[in-house]
Amino acid sequence: MLAAALALVIERRMALLRATALPIAALVLVGIAMQSVQSALPAELDPNVPPDPAAARASSQLLLLMLVQLALVAKLAVATHRVIYLGPGGVSSGVLQPWGRRELRYIAKAFVVGIVGMAAAVPYLIVTSGAAGAGSGAVLGLIVVAPLLYVPSRIALILPAAAVDHPLDIGGAWVMSGGNGWRMVIIVFAVPFVVTLPLAWIAARIAYPFSLLLDVLAFACTWFSLAALTLAYSELARPASPRGMSTAET
Repeated sequence: MLAAALALVIERRMALLRATALPIAALVLVGIAMQSVQSALPAELDPNVPPDPAAARASSQLLLLMLVQLALVAKLAVATHRVIYLGPGGVSSGVLQPWGRRELRYIAKAFVVGIVGMAAAVPYLIVTSGAAGAGSGAVLGLIVVAPLLYVPSRIALILPAAAVDHPLDIGGAWVMSGGNGWRMVIIVFAVPFVVTLPLAWIAARIAYPFSLLLDVLAFACTWFSLAALTLAYSELARPASPRGMSTAET
């Protein structure tokens, strides 16, 4: 499946570029603006010092930029899902792609995935905090991480479904991904981590503005990660398909 995702990204690269060029360019500019605004914020807050009006304005600007960033990421994700699942005809023919209810629904679904994942991890966090001194930190660490990754990975199928206007709730996604939980962890978390970690490591060691080139490359890697999730949904949503994705495909 990962090989198929890469092949589709390469095959439909021009459609992906057309559909996501403006969001990517805007995200780069927003990132630059956020760095500038963050430099105006104090490193530490002192409760004994009166609030600085300039710092308050910077905080408001940073919040606004974060909301804009969220909207742009949603546009990038929805467009990528649609190009991979529906083909180049799944998005508008022009460079300027409309932003509307579909993207808003995608954001809402993403928040649902995050909230459910955190809620599922609460019992594990309680158990591990009570056994913190038991001397089995590595094992407990795995117990904590497992639900944090496993549960949201299983229900992440609602994201590509929302992007292509298919009705799918959390329960349906959980049933659909049955037997493929850890494969979904690989697709949702492991693949993006492995792909973007080297870029982040290099970007932290080269001077600005050359690091912006790596930012653009990271967005191209995002195409691949989203394509893998889209193909997972496409495979598991087939009524006549077997209930599992083969290891070879993953």
